[in-house]
Amino acid sequence: MSFCLEKICLERQNCHLTFFYTHNLAVSLNQPNLSSVPTWERNGITFVNESIVGVKNTDVFIDRKNSIYILSDDKKQIIVWHNNSINPTQTISADFLSFSSIFVTPNGDIYISSEFPSFHITRWISKTKIFTKVMNTSHHCYDIFIDINDSLYCSMSMNNQVSKVNLKSSSMNTIVVAGTNSHGSNPNELHHPCGIFVDVNFDLFVADTENNRIQLFPFGETNAITVAGWQSARPTINLNGPVGVTLDAKKYLFIVELQGQRIIAEGPYGFRCIIGCYGDVARSRESFPSSMSFDILGNIFVVDTENRRIMKFQLTNISSAVSLNLPEFCHTPTWDHNGAPFAQKSISPNYPYDVFIDTNNSIYVVLTSKVILVWHNNSINPTQTISADFLSFSSIFVTPNGDIYISSEFPSFHITRWISKTKIFTKVMNTSHHCYDIFIDINDSLYCSMSMNNQVSKVNLKSSSMNTIVVAGTNSHGSNPNELHHPCGIFVDVNFDLFVADTENNRIQLFPFGETNAITVAGWQSARPTINLNGPVGVTLDAKKYLFIVELEGQQIIAEGPYGFRCITGCYGDGYQSIGISFPSSISFDSFGNIFIADFINQRIRKFQLENLCGFPLNIPRFCSKPVWNRNGITFTDQSIIGLNPSSIFIDQKNSIYSLNQEKKQILIWNESNIESTRINLSDFSYSYSLFVALNGDIYIDDGINHRIKKWTLNTKNFTNEMDVFSSCFGLFIDRYNHLYCSMPEHHQVIKRNFSEGIPAIIIVAGTGNQGSTSTMLTSPHGIYVDTEFNTFVADCGNNRIQRFELEVKVGITEVGDSSTAQHQYSLSCPTGIALDSQRFLFIVDSNNHRILRSGTNGVHCVIGCNGISIKSTKLYSPSNLAFDNFGNMFVVDSGNNRIQKFQYSKNSCDMSSIIQWTHSLTLTKDSQLYSQDCNEENHYYESFQIEVPENRYYSIWSSADFDTSAFIYEKSFDSLHPNENLLTKDDDEAFDNQFKLELPLYNNIIYVLVVTTRYPMKTGNITIHMSSLKNVNVTRLSTLVNIQSNYSSQLTTNNPKYCQDYKNLSHYYQALQIYVKKTGLYIIWSKSEIDTYGFIYKDNFDPLKPLHNLIVYHNGACNQNQLKLFINLQENTKYIFVITTNYPNTTGNYTIFISGENHVTISHFFDSKQHNYSAEVQCQFYSTTAGLSSDSGNQFYSTTTTGLSSDSENQFYSIQISSVLIILMFIEGLINNLFILF
Repeated sequence: MSFCLEKICLERQNCHLTFFYTHNLAVSLNQPNLSSVPTWERNGITFVNESIVGVKNTDVFIDRKNSIYILSDDKKQIIVWHNNSINPTQTISADFLSFSSIFVTPNGDIYISSEFPSFHITRWISKTKIFTKVMNTSHHCYDIFIDINDSLYCSMSMNNQVSKVNLKSSSMNTIVVAGTNSHGSNPNELHHPCGIFVDVNFDLFVADTENNRIQLFPFGETNAITVAGWQSARPTINLNGPVGVTLDAKKYLFIVELQGQRIIAEGPYGFRCIIGCYGDVARSRESFPSSMSFDILGNIFVVDTENRRIMKFQLTNISSAVSLNLPEFCHTPTWDHNGAPFAQKSISPNYPYDVFIDTNNSIYVVLTSKVILVWHNNSINPTQTISADFLSFSSIFVTPNGDIYISSEFPSFHITRWISKTKIFTKVMNTSHHCYDIFIDINDSLYCSMSMNNQVSKVNLKSSSMNTIVVAGTNSHGSNPNELHHPCGIFVDVNFDLFVADTENNRIQLFPFGETNAITVAGWQSARPTINLNGPVGVTLDAKKYLFIVELEGQQIIAEGPYGFRCITGCYGDGYQSIGISFPSSISFDSFGNIFIADFINQRIRKFQLENLCGFPLNIPRFCSKPVWNRNGITFTDQSIIGLNPSSIFIDQKNSIYSLNQEKKQILIWNESNIESTRINLSDFSYSYSLFVALNGDIYIDDGINHRIKKWTLNTKNFTNEMDVFSSCFGLFIDRYNHLYCSMPEHHQVIKRNFSEGIPAIIIVAGTGNQGSTSTMLTSPHGIYVDTEFNTFVADCGNNRIQRFELEVKVGITEVGDSSTAQHQYSLSCPTGIALDSQRFLFIVDSNNHRILRSGTNGVHCVIGCNGISIKSTKLYSPSNLAFDNFGNMFVVDSGNNRIQKFQYSKNSCDMSSIIQWTHSLTLTKDSQLYSQDCNEENHYYESFQIEVPENRYYSIWSSADFDTSAFIYEKSFDSLHPNENLLTKDDDEAFDNQFKLELPLYNNIIYVLVVTTRYPMKTGNITIHMSSLKNVNVTRLSTLVNIQSNYSSQLTTNNPKYCQDYKNLSHYYQALQIYVKKTGLYIIWSKSEIDTYGFIYKDNFDPLKPLHNLIVYHNGACNQNQLKLFINLQENTKYIFVITTNYPNTTGNYTIFISGENHVTISHFFDSKQHNYSAEVQCQFYSTTAGLSSDSGNQFYSTTTTGLSSDSENQFYSIQISSVLIILMFIEGLINNLFILF
């Protein structure tokens, strides 16, 4: 039917629907494109105080023209600064009660929330200067936001909800998009939501204040993903009363904390505090911040409600005057635990006091022999030696111009500069005692930490005076905030904040610029829980302002990160003594992030190599909530290369792809630019199932049949035994702390080994060694994955579930499975592979169901190899594993087909910026087409549409009507007489108000048919269809209204002739009618009768003894209450014979025939003068003199039999066709024999 309707529509060229609403999608607020580690002035300046904005300024908004809008509640004014003016340029009076939030659209219209005369949001129209109400709310809006499709959002803190209304609609009634009207902490609940932000994908971010978290509600979802704070799916940062949230151009979060009194920023390396980061500083400078806004330059404006002002924090770039390295690290960097000696022969027999490395990677070392050694250009040996006849060197600092500053004691306590141009020493600072450490800030102030005087002093090198001022300490030791006890290492950041290693107090002190009272940021008496320190003597910062601390007594290096403090070297046994270091005195980074330590007692510098830059060696892509891949895979490699039953794949961050050929015993490696693989032979391996590649390129390979895991070392190209196992490892994994994991299907266990320990031992992670289905047991575990929190995810194949085991906990949690306790109840059949994306969505290889699933807070969805309701996918056969490249493309080991398939990621599937809303209004009437949804006695009116999409992505289709609606999506075509064929999905009324809502991926190489109908039979009324789609989606209406052109009533009696319908004898009464149409087109013929009817249409002629000859189409009443129904394209000036008969023999009764179509139809009795007067004994004939159907009739028969066959009739017809073919073959054989006789 759909083919015929489509053809008519194309011929008329009037069925294409153009009901698109186009709108200029513009973002009106600033989302600056910031560097990877931006910094802002920590103190800020007062942009405006209460003299202008009053005692209750509630919100600030800055548009993309840099106009600043501030709400003053007590003055009942909107105050505006245009054109970067210092003073207000516009004041708008608004006589409303209790302002709370403001939003300005690109056309200059201003939206504000207020409480008088009712809870509502008002728009001030810039052209008319008039206020008008646009949205009614059930309570006060803490924050409002307008997305790029003109939907206005309100966060109602007291109602624990976020609602929205579309400003293009005339209605001011709202719909709830987040929250349940009661507070809670479940994914669908909120507790006092405050700030909100909606990105271009229409994803909603909510500052869930009382739950101390930021919630992301993907478009159309009511269950949120926690992206920051408490219960975050991935490790982030602890939050304390978040009330504001915004995003920069790279979609990183910026969070305003009311209780924590700080601003938190996300970046490529995690979360960090950027403003108000150290306890009392926040309280004195921006008490109780309530909201923030960016200007176009990236400066941050913060509403400081307690101090009745707006604060401006200037974006600063680290000056080129910074001469030491501040490397950028990922959230969990690791270094070589043992380290290696650097320049020991050059230093010995002297002792190194200090080491300094500049941004050119030149290394400077101060020796006790009154010599400064310098290594330029990565040289192994010193390239420069500078002699200095001073007593007791202790510290060194080098400026960008190459000048060297050293502290010494002769002839007095002072600091001397060696001028690189003149090679001359000159005194620059007098000190009252020996300087343990020196530092020069970006403003050329020189600092000296005088350990014996318990002070830090400084002098400005731009001044001619060498007199110093004290910036920290009181000249007597103590532990109060203004006191120090033997201060050693110091560091001054770009905000001129001073960090001091307060050695005897076992703490790191931060003295904010201009302050004499310090904040303890690490160690004893820290304002926040940090780490216990033991004699800290050195301190430095990385690019993200995380601390690195050298312990003299503890003999460790401590590093801070987004997850707190941890030991990174000297962490086991006797600390540095175990690796030959005694009394470390200072620390310095090179530009690669390697750490250099002055090893004083051992007369050397020790270098600790950075081992990883980004935590994991494999790709962890970041997708949106509904990503889409091309469902037709590309064969990346096949059996000729990878052999039989492949099971392994690994893709590193450089997009090198690794797999194993078990038959040939080879490691196969495809580098990103190479089509051909390189091969490493595994001579003594047997049946290797898995491999894992470390960050340094070493490859770990399963050789479990020989009870071992082996490592192939990249540098040496040799194999070594790394771990003994009990049986083959189907899954291998290395976590961020260098633990090697193995899942053993035959032993029903997962084990691990820590290579960082001196004597690594085997640790049981999951399973008892016996198969079972309890929470502590596994049955044939296959794939494994370990996240950054050391949760181990196991594909528990034998139990058809995914288990998660927390660190050091042997009781598993079912993430996905049939169990009632599963986080997501979903049927699996032997899952064998698993991976996580950066949002912690699980990707599952559901092997026996031949598909790939994605599981997360919005449920479990199939992404590859997905079946529809009546559509079976054949894309995969027993897949076993998967991996991602860094573009998000998915590679699946298709084991049953002996290949690896690549499924292209549709990058645009997560970009909603070009999405618009398509709408179409239709009316179901008694003239609409009818069909039976379940092929029973009930009929439903419907309309159908063909949909072709330009891009692979998720599309949303939903309805609005005054009654229950239903929708069905078909692939390729829809046949109302076979409604279960080609059925992809359906939804009868799952959306609110009993309306259908479909959210599904559609692909650009597939034709879809949307059928819109009702839940209950024979309902009529108006329905509006909405579709979230792209502008160039092609929607064509297929169904037409019933337009009855002719009808004919008669009856079948015993006087009617009989028909060979059962292909055996004349047993069914029939009547033949001749049909002529005046206009070519699609026609529908159907019956209404008390008897079961059967209909046939013939072209040109009809012979009741030859029921197949000239047959075009037929229908036996299936799926139409046993009444015939024929869809046929009839040509003008053509003779058609319509035969009505019955399903059962010897049946009589009344009937009426209706014909709907293009134009009037003439119906008359059919009479053939050659027709014989058949008796019941006459044998039915099935073939004409040409031995069967004409080719034209045969083609027509085959093209239509699928629209109305019962299984019995279909089998009978197929048997007839087989007989026909046999007769033709016999005829040909006889003809050939006759030819041989003739010759």
